[in-house]
Amino acid sequence: MLPLPELDDRDFQQIVEDARKMIPLLFPGWTDENYHDPGITLIELLAWLTEMQQFYLNRITRKNELKFLKLMGIKLNNALPARTDVTFSNVSQMVVIPANYRLAAGDQVFETTEPLCLLPVQIEKVLVYSEADYRDFTSFNETRGLYYYAFGRDAQKNNQLLIGFDQSLPCGVELSFTIHLYEDYPVKPGAKGSFDTKITPPARVTWKYYGRAGNDIGWNRLHILLDDTSNLYQSGVIKFSVPEQMEAARFSQALERSRFWIGCFLEDDIYELPPRVEDICLNTVPVVQHSTLSEVHEFSGNGESSLEIRLASSVALHGINEIQIRNEDGDWVFWQEIADITRAEAGERVFSLMRNEGQELIIRFGDGNGGMIPPAGHENIRVISFPESFKEQRWLGSSNGLPDQSFQLSVHPLLNNGFRLQVGKRTQDSGEMLWQDWQEVDDFAASRSHDRHYLLDEETGLIQFGNHENGIIPEQDDQPNLLLIGCKTGGGIMGNVKDYEINRVLENEPWLNMIQVANHRAAQGGRPKETLAEARRRLKLQLRIPERAVSAADFEDLALRTPGLRVARVKTVPLYKPGMRNYPDKVAPAQVTVAVMPYSEATTPIPSPGFKETVYHHLNNHRLLSTELHVVAPDYVRISIYASVVVTPGTVSGLEKIIRELNLFLQPLDRGDLSRGWPFGRKVYRGDIYEVINRVAGVEYVKELWINAEGNQITREVGGDIKIPPCGLVYPGEHEIEIINRNDL
Repeated sequence: MLPLPELDDRDFQQIVEDARKMIPLLFPGWTDENYHDPGITLIELLAWLTEMQQFYLNRITRKNELKFLKLMGIKLNNALPARTDVTFSNVSQMVVIPANYRLAAGDQVFETTEPLCLLPVQIEKVLVYSEADYRDFTSFNETRGLYYYAFGRDAQKNNQLLIGFDQSLPCGVELSFTIHLYEDYPVKPGAKGSFDTKITPPARVTWKYYGRAGNDIGWNRLHILLDDTSNLYQSGVIKFSVPEQMEAARFSQALERSRFWIGCFLEDDIYELPPRVEDICLNTVPVVQHSTLSEVHEFSGNGESSLEIRLASSVALHGINEIQIRNEDGDWVFWQEIADITRAEAGERVFSLMRNEGQELIIRFGDGNGGMIPPAGHENIRVISFPESFKEQRWLGSSNGLPDQSFQLSVHPLLNNGFRLQVGKRTQDSGEMLWQDWQEVDDFAASRSHDRHYLLDEETGLIQFGNHENGIIPEQDDQPNLLLIGCKTGGGIMGNVKDYEINRVLENEPWLNMIQVANHRAAQGGRPKETLAEARRRLKLQLRIPERAVSAADFEDLALRTPGLRVARVKTVPLYKPGMRNYPDKVAPAQVTVAVMPYSEATTPIPSPGFKETVYHHLNNHRLLSTELHVVAPDYVRISIYASVVVTPGTVSGLEKIIRELNLFLQPLDRGDLSRGWPFGRKVYRGDIYEVINRVAGVEYVKELWINAEGNQITREVGGDIKIPPCGLVYPGEHEIEIINRNDL
């Protein structure tokens, strides 16, 4: 007998207990919960009916369960490949590594995600300018497990991070280096959600090079093409080009010689966490554990003669390339390759290929006299590249015109990302084969009779087509008319290799003989396709995550999950706007104020304007239209305690112990338990201070006590308690404690 799923594992007794726990909340007047009460009898009857219904619901097939999960917004996650960065070393000349360059860790194949310009340059010095002095952190940058502050521990304005090279960097070339920051903080950044929330950088930095700008020599701006670090807020890649020639310089007397410099200058000192750099790496590129069997690159035609396309892809350079052009009906037509485009006749659909020193593939089209000009259009030119070994495997076969056809791929498991399928049909007049793109769907339930849909099982490599009622049937043909133009294999936990295991280059290039490659960090993120049991567990967790901010708890939960930010604590104050007094006696309709505290090592963590803006945009995607939202920093109130304390004779370190306990009590964030801290808006009661001091060993009683408070919107009540604003938090000030020995009284 096949195992049956358990949609709900609650038994009769648990259902009854859950219902009885809800009685005080829903019906406060219902006080008799004994078994003789008729209401309890009805609860037991309904629990019995629920358990019976649950029994029948559990008798469903896998197909039905997948459908139920889809109705709840849950789809099985596809297999994911592992990712990491690799660094090339021992480079003797400037060369370009194309995308999809194949590397290996044992039997696992990794491919580069983008082209990389390798430089025969070394980072010889890393300096940090802070506190009016240059400090050398070159050894930190070269040693695993160490880190240094990019702009000093305080990250003050005008501090600098300087990178010294042994040679000048080439001008006008797209270059890059990778920066890995220390990320092992107690509070992790929020994960990406269904909405794309862009991180607003907390600080503003400027990248410069030391060299010429016209006739002047000095610090000049680099052309920053991409800053994946968000101004050194997270690990990432800096892509840039040097506009003019660099000049050697020596900034410190401690430097033995001049070098060529790139610098990062801090313009605003508003980091929540001063960035800590683990390493800055040249000749480094991301890699993904997969094998590309066929890939598609799309380009736009401009309608001009002698169109030339350049493609930096290892699959294109070392494999077979085919060209498709989209016609006016939206169908794709194959063009033919010839050796010399100038010998083609007018109107011929041809192209020529040339490989540029193993770095680029150059595709040329005709000028109208020798070869046809591709029409103008958006992404109407396709370059389909595949290795020689996949030439025959990419043909699935021919359609027989019958419903519910299925075809088995020769390679699997597949990665859903990049998988593309085409079906060919012949024209009525000339019999020419035209190719159409088909779309993958989860099932045929919503497919209409004319939809070009198919199903794909990535694990088994099985492709299924429709029945002409739900999904059209591929057109019958005697020749193979089912073609894979995009296909990748990989994924799973086998790609999660350790550091330094990616150490082989699989491409056979003469200039690669001396180059070495290594991954200084382990590859992570590889996982197999999600199972039904894992999807059910994910559903239970996801149901607890709010998708709309309605209640105060919803705002707090969503703010804590802001993508990319380390949010330590949040407080939502409904019907309140910043600066309002006499709350809650006076309220502001439709106003919600959210106070956010970032994780920081400071005593009073203050969110930067970029931090608050990122939280605001994230919450704005989830709020109700009628709600006016405010995101603010906590209102910090400095509390200083003045007290005379009587202790027993022989008490040791009584003063230090009392101050330590007061500081632990009056802290906005508990470093031992980050979910705790002073409650937002809670009064500072004299009685609480008495209790904190009295529980210190050796204290007999508090003779006198006075609380001093400094901050905005604070009120001292008659009894001496301190009332703080709704978004307020306290932090310890300078305490003055007088210790009196009991024998001295």
